[in-house]
Amino acid sequence: MNTQNTLEQLKGLKLTGMAKRYEAALSLPVHEIEDVHSLIAMITQAEVEYREYTRTQKYLKVSKLRYRITRRYNL
Repeated sequence: MNTQNTLEQLKGLKLTGMAKRYEAALSLPVHEIEDVHSLIAMITQAEVEYREYTRTQKYLKVSKLRYRITRRYNL
């Protein structure tokens, strides 16, 4: 399976955090690519962080807070 198919499948499964981190890992030079175990841990953690971020954004939108507090995350 090539990398483009993998990215499309991750996006199709709505694993957006994993897809973004995997795409970032693919853009690294060959000598900087992580081993398999580290890569899986890294993309899994990215998905967890992405879901927490989207959940937080959803709750902030629904809460109708009086003051808007923005915080930027690099995912």
